[in-house]
Amino acid sequence: MAAQTELRDLLKKNKVTILEEIDWGKKQLAYTIKRAATRYTEANYLHWIVSAAPKQIAKLEFELHNASRVIRHLLVIAEPKKEQAA
Repeated sequence: MAAQTELRDLLKKNKVTILEEIDWGKKQLAYTIKRAATRYTEANYLHWIVSAAPKQIAKLEFELHNASRVIRHLLVIAEPKKEQAA
């Protein structure tokens, strides 16, 4: 998929490491999204767990917002996994 490759390149350019990648596939959107005079009713969903320096996050957010192939995105800061006591 060309869009996935473009996004991987964008992440690499911003020094972001992909730790896990899950392709949820093409899904129908709950509502039509209009962006750049185009109406979208379905989209490919990608779920990536990434690691990045805090300085890179703002730049990455800006680039994702302006990427032509990205309709919507969400960056979440996750808490580190805690070890469970046995």
